[in-house]
Amino acid sequence: MPAAIKVLGWLMGGLFHLTRWLPQRLTAAISTPLGKAVRRKSKRRILDQVEQALGPFAGPDAEDRFWDRYCSHFGRCLFESFHLTWMNDAEVIDRVELVGEEHLTQALSGGRGAVLFLNHLGNAGALVAVFGVRGYLTAYSGNRIEVGTAGRMWCLDGIEALVQRMYRRVGVERVLLGEDLPKRMTSILKENGLFGLFMDHPVVWKSLQPIPFERCNLTLNLGPAILALRHRVPVLSVTAIRTGLNRHRVTVKPLEVPAGARGTDAAAGLIEAAISQMLTQLRDHPDQWWPWEHAPFTPFASADA
Repeated sequence: MPAAIKVLGWLMGGLFHLTRWLPQRLTAAISTPLGKAVRRKSKRRILDQVEQALGPFAGPDAEDRFWDRYCSHFGRCLFESFHLTWMNDAEVIDRVELVGEEHLTQALSGGRGAVLFLNHLGNAGALVAVFGVRGYLTAYSGNRIEVGTAGRMWCLDGIEALVQRMYRRVGVERVLLGEDLPKRMTSILKENGLFGLFMDHPVVWKSLQPIPFERCNLTLNLGPAILALRHRVPVLSVTAIRTGLNRHRVTVKPLEVPAGARGTDAAAGLIEAAISQMLTQLRDHPDQWWPWEHAPFTPFASADA
């Protein structure tokens, strides 16, 4: 393993422990320059994706304001997640508001568990922190943390161990893709638990399909939706939005498959429903979106009309 990768793991571990003692206002203040430094090479791609999905910026000033807010969001997500890990349960519950818990209660009333469809708005750390500390049996799927260099992929074992620690702190299991995920998902649901899937994660590398996404089509893998529907349990969308200084609102809403839809049509319909709910928040908070790097955007023919 390249020495730089080992150093990165040590730096992240050191920053995690240092954050325990850093004031949150300080970490928020340095988030914008940090975000700009890290995302500098991705700036054009991110701006293009936002414009393809939501339309052109009103002008250079609007684009600059968006980029400042986006970079601030990017930097703050790292520090906020670390700060949340060091808080006690009562503080986490105070910081991460849960809206729509009645939908969660209703979904679990059948005793068969529920699938959570997660998206890429807000801080993923808030998504992780919201359910376990409230006593819900919760597991989330995730990709093993890797980085590509020298023509190959390297596992960042130190950072992966840190992320696993952060999940355990808030009572959430992290289930890695490729490690018998379907079996573990079945087990969690049988215990009337919650199993979270990011709706764009490629559970299997097939079943790609273009899905309407505001002004364009977004080519996504239907694997998460197929897996969710296979268990015949309630499916809920979960969206996080930052509302203040390391304060977050997580909203839960039920998702319905179009009547009569079967197979891949049902899976595509489930993703469309999740995106429709996501868009209601995305239009107001585009700077809190993490645009997808692996999902091609294809503008509608009428998008520029």
